[in-house]
Amino acid sequence: MIIDELKLLTNNLIKFKTVRPDNKDSETTKIFKDEINKCMGFVCKSLHKSIITDRADEYIYDESCPILIAKFHDWEPDLLMVGHIDVVNGDESQFHPYEKDGKIYGRGAKDMKSGVAAMIEIMNHYAEKREKPNIAMAVVSDEESGGFNGSNIIVNKIGMRPEFVVTPDPGERHGIINKEKGFIWLTITIFGKSSHASRPWLGDCAYTKAFRLCQDILSKFNLSQSEDDWRTTASVTQIKKLVERSNCQDKFILDTSNAIAGVVKCSIDIRYTENDKIEDIKSLVNQIAKSYGERNTVEYKTIGSVSYTPVNNRKLREFKAIVDVIEGADIPFIPSAGASDGRFFSEKKIPFVTYGPTGKNHHS
Repeated sequence: MIIDELKLLTNNLIKFKTVRPDNKDSETTKIFKDEINKCMGFVCKSLHKSIITDRADEYIYDESCPILIAKFHDWEPDLLMVGHIDVVNGDESQFHPYEKDGKIYGRGAKDMKSGVAAMIEIMNHYAEKREKPNIAMAVVSDEESGGFNGSNIIVNKIGMRPEFVVTPDPGERHGIINKEKGFIWLTITIFGKSSHASRPWLGDCAYTKAFRLCQDILSKFNLSQSEDDWRTTASVTQIKKLVERSNCQDKFILDTSNAIAGVVKCSIDIRYTENDKIEDIKSLVNQIAKSYGERNTVEYKTIGSVSYTPVNNRKLREFKAIVDVIEGADIPFIPSAGASDGRFFSEKKIPFVTYGPTGKNHHS
C-alpha cells in the first residue's frame, strides 16, 4: 500500500543525519558531505528507473550541497515539486525514527523528509502510467541554511521556469500557504567604554546601550502579534560581549572577564511583508544604531525576499480546486511568518505555494 511505502521511505530518510555543521573543520565537513550525498543517492535510487534524473554536477559550487532533478520529459515542467533533505540539529535519538499512535517521530519527520517521500511516491506512481504528465521534482540540501546553493541555483543558474511550483514543506497550521515573509539578518556592533566591573562609573557599558538600542528596534519593527497579523516582526537572536584588540588578525574576540563590556555585537532577525520596503527598514535601523554612538556599525548578513502568489492566480486556483476535492473540504489560503526557498521562484514571477503535512515541533 502507498501509506506503507511512504512510511518506509520517511523512516529511511530520517536515519540519514543530514545536519549541516556549524563547525567548519575538515573532518566534520567531510562527514556531513558523505552523509548528505548518501541521502541524495538514496533518493535517486528510490525513483523508478524510467524517470530522467540529473544531479546537476556542473552547476554545483559545493559538494556538500547536492541537487537532484527528476522528470519525465526534457522540456520545462507544468508542475515542479521542490523538497529538501537537510535538517536542523537534534539529539542522536531523533535520528532513530519510531511510530506511535499513527504518527512518525524523528528529526525531519515533518520538515521535510515525509514531504520528500511523498514526492518520490508521486513520481513513481506516474512512472507506471503509459501517458506521463509534465511534472518534475527537485531535491536540494541547503534549505535550512538559506537555499543559495540549492533552489537559487535551480532558478538562476540552471534556469528552470516551471509553470507552477509546490513544496510539501510544513507550516504550523494546515492550509495552502501562498505568501511568506521576507527576512533581513543583521548584526550591530555597539561601542561603549570598558572598565573594571567594580568601578562602573569609569566605563560606559556597551550592554546597557545594546539593550536600549534593541528595544528601540523592537518598538519600531516587532508589530505582529499572530500569524494572521501581517506586519513586520523583529527578534534579537544573540548578544555577544567582545573585547577590542589591535595588531591581531581577529579584531574582536569573546571576553568573559570581570570587565564592563566595551564592545557588544547583537544579531537581529527582521521579518517583513510585501507592503514594506527593504531600503526603508535599513535606513531606520542605521539611524537607530547611530543614535547610540557614531562608531556603531550595522552589517546586513543576508536578505531574503517575500514569497507571494496572489489568490486570483489561475494556477493557484486550479491547485486549490484539486486539494479541496482530495481533502473533501474548503482548504483556506493562509500566510506564513516563516520563509522558504519559494522566494527564489517568486522573484521570477513563478507561482509558488507550500502545502505539506500537519505535525508539530518541526525545529524542536
